[in-house]
Amino acid sequence: MRHFRLAVPLFALCAFGQKPFVEPVRVPDAPRAEAELKDHPDDVVLRTGLIARYYNQAFEAEAAAAQQHRSEHILWLAEHHPEAPVLGQQEGFIGRTFDREGSDSDNRALEAVWRKQIQGDSVPAAVLANAGYFFRTADRELAAGLLQRAIRMDSKEAGYSETLGHVYANAA
Repeated sequence: MRHFRLAVPLFALCAFGQKPFVEPVRVPDAPRAEAELKDHPDDVVLRTGLIARYYNQAFEAEAAAAQQHRSEHILWLAEHHPEAPVLGQQEGFIGRTFDREGSDSDNRALEAVWRKQIQGDSVPAAVLANAGYFFRTADRELAAGLLQRAIRMDSKEAGYSETLGHVYANAA
């Protein structure tokens, strides 16, 4: 069995009124899951489970290693699956937020990936929204523009408007 049911606390997935980004998964053995990703690198669900696991290890003894693993998975997803829902959530963000800090080099690398992903006119709404989520603290004007484009493309996705609201609220 490759995926296991809920181990990520629901409050971690729903922080600040956010809905869970995917069907929550549990990765009981991170080294085994990391090895499995070598054979199945496009397993977004497994990768998302690892990101959530490492996110929740922020206050444990191996927090630095967990943060590094988490950053690697986030960067990989942003490059290969920029539409992945976790990238539009706190767990999929690298940067200074709350008590967690991403390294400056990881943050710059992720910024470069997002700038590449948003080029062109045919960028999917989910990619624009995820990039908008990333830029919401560093470049609010860019974030707002990306989220507005996403909303025009898919006005039924309430999460895009919610994120845009947070961008505007934090600008004040």
